Order: sequence, then C-alpha cells, then structure tokens
Amino acid sequence: MRWPLVAFKVVFMLVFSGAGAGIYWFGKNNIKRETQTRKLQQQHPDAPWKWRPEWQHNQLQSQAGPIRWFATIFAVFWNLVSSPIWFIIPQEFARGNYIALIAGLFPLIGIGMAIWAIRLWRQHYRFGHSVLILKQMPIDLGGQLTANLQLPADVPVGAELNIRLDCIRKTTTKSGNKSSTSESILWQGDQRIVIADAGTYRLVPIRFQLPTDQPETSDPTAKSSVFWRLDISSDIPGIDYQASFELPVFDTGYAAALNSEDEPVYSLKSETGIAGDPARSGAIINGGVYNFPAARHKSLIFGLSIFGLIFGAIGIAIIMSGQVWFGGVFALVGGLVFWGVLSLLLKRSEIRLENGNIIASSGWFGLKERLRLPSFQVKKIWVKSNMSSGNTKYYDLYLDDQTGKKHSLASNLIGRRDTEALIAHLENALGIK
Repeated sequence: MRWPLVAFKVVFMLVFSGAGAGIYWFGKNNIKRETQTRKLQQQHPDAPWKWRPEWQHNQLQSQAGPIRWFATIFAVFWNLVSSPIWFIIPQEFARGNYIALIAGLFPLIGIGMAIWAIRLWRQHYRFGHSVLILKQMPIDLGGQLTANLQLPADVPVGAELNIRLDCIRKTTTKSGNKSSTSESILWQGDQRIVIADAGTYRLVPIRFQLPTDQPETSDPTAKSSVFWRLDISSDIPGIDYQASFELPVFDTGYAAALNSEDEPVYSLKSETGIAGDPARSGAIINGGVYNFPAARHKSLIFGLSIFGLIFGAIGIAIIMSGQVWFGGVFALVGGLVFWGVLSLLLKRSEIRLENGNIIASSGWFGLKERLRLPSFQVKKIWVKSNMSSGNTKYYDLYLDDQTGKKHSLASNLIGRRDTEALIAHLENALGIK
C-alpha cells in the first residue's frame, strides 16, 4: 500500500464531495432567504429596513456566528485543496523548478485560516452570543444611534471596550467569468467605554451621532452597496472579546427636520464613551512640543511588509524563469509597497509652539522645518482621512492659514475622537476658537 498516493487521492475525494455538499447547502439557504426577502418586500414596499429577516425587531444578533462558520468551512476547503502541494513541491524542487516554491504560499495561507477559525470558536465558547438592543428601528441618517449592548459576564469589570462605527462601501467588479469584491471605509467613528458594573448580563449604553453627508444602507446584492457596521472588541486575558452588528441606517428625513442649520453636524457631547486622548492619536506631548515618532504603527508596517515581500518574491522568481516583463510588474508592486514601509519606518514629524509661532518639521533621517507661522495667522486646524488598512482609518493633520493655503502638519494619525482631541489641544494652546 502506497500511503502517500492514497492520501493524495483521498484529498480529491474530500474536496469534490465536500464542494458538492456545500453548494447544495448554500443554495438551499439562499433560496429560502430570497423567498423571505421577496415576501417582506411585498408586505413593506415603502420600508426597506423591514426587508431583511434579522431586522424585524430591535434586538440584533452578532454576526459572529455566520463569520465563524464561513471561516471554518473556507479553512477546511482551502487546506484540502492546497494539501497536494506538500507532495508536489519536494519533487519539483529536486528537479530545479524553484518557481514551485511560490505554490508553498497556499498551504501557509491555509494554516493562517485554520488559526483564525480556531480563534473564532474559542471566542464563541467563552462569550456565547452578544445582542445589541436598538432604541428605534431604523436608525436615522444624521440622527443618533441609541442602543444597549448585552454584554456577557466573562468580560471583566474594568475592561475597556473599543467601539467602532463604520460606513462601508462594498464594490463588486467583473472581468469575464471572474469577479472581485473590495470594501472601502467612507466614514468612521470610535469610542472607548470602561466596564464599571457587574452582573450576570450587563447592558452597556452606546450612543453615536451619525453624519448627514454619508449614504444610507443600500441593497446588498447590488454591484456597489453601502452598509453600516458596529464593531466592538476588548483585549482581555486569554481570548479577546469581539462582536459585530450590521445596522439599519436609512434617511427617513426625521433627523434632518430636527436639526437646524445653525447646529453642528457632529455633537460629541451626546455620545457615550470616555473623552478623546491626544496621545492615543499618535502624538507624544511634552509642553509645547508635539512629537510624532517613526515606526509607531507596527501592525500596519508588518502587514505591508508581508504583502511587499510576497509580491517581490513572486516577481523575482518569475523573472528568474525568463518572464521578465510579467515578473517585473510583481516586483514593481512589491517595491512600491516597500517604499511605503520605509516611509512608515523612518519618517517622523514634530510640531512646536514657540513665542507665539507654530513650527512644523518632518523628515526621514532628521527634522527639516516645513512651516513657521504666527498663531494669529492660523485660520483652522483640521484632519482628513488619507487611507484605511483593515478596519483602521488613518488621518492626516493640516493647517489652513488666513490666506486659505493648506499646510501639512503630521500624517497617519488614528482614532476620530483622539484626533479631534489633539486638534482641540492645539487650538487651546494657540488661543484659537
């Protein structure tokens, strides 16, 4: 009995039979869901927030269950499909086919997926299901999200909840028979709440002021759709807590009628959570000096480094096989990513307030003065999102002078509330209203 050959063929049996069973199961559930959706659309033609079964009442279940099962099935399928590579690579490497080493990335990705699925199951066994109880259905665009989080008792008193509200655009593009889906964060709000009370189950109040200049929830089956998601996490000993909820946010016109033109769009006073901390945005404040050190975003640097190394290695391997132009594209992408990594590793910025002036400096290997301006010539200080990586949105800090000219002060700040606290700290120090 040649056991390696048996194992090799058993993999194909499991892959194809498992794929068939999975297609049948998903197809059956999709038909059932589509039937429910059509029925709800007929019952509530003018209320799109009632078209989804999970939005028929104000108690939303965490999306952890579907994500957990998706991660498990996908990890099993991916590892079964990629497992024959373990048998092929040694033979191809012995023949001098070094490009075959690239295929070794697929089993490594499978190991990462398996770790992800195991982590989700550990979270489930420790915390169970989380529930978000909404005050009203739907949530008014431009109004306020008012809800209570039913928190499991295993989240200890004193733990800090990191709460993030995202407005996300999901875009699906097709090229021939292939399709790809990407997500971009249009708007992001964040809070931090410290758990203070005890009990079997605790209700944690959550309030967010929603913007008026973002789109409402749209049809998830469209090529370009928008959805609002509330993510809640906490770093606690053992396994971390995490919950995610998709929210029904629609422009009903009710919030717009209540808000007058003289009132600000955002009202942090009406939101829950502790006050923003300028230091958590990325700034080290020492008197009148605001320092933004290099290499402060280690997770972003690590992720981009892995991405750049993979593309660079693939490009070099393809070039070595004789496909110079095709490999050059991969190598170029890897090089551009690596350049961005170098910027994150080496670039630092500094803002100094001296003798009624604001002085901004930045550089890779040393600080070079970029701006020197009297405080009375500062019109406003503001931030703008420059990119997002994963679930984190990054902001750049700018200054407008009285002539309307824009000046860059610092880059890659994190946290909407913390960056707004940093702006308030700077404006107070400069005496700007």
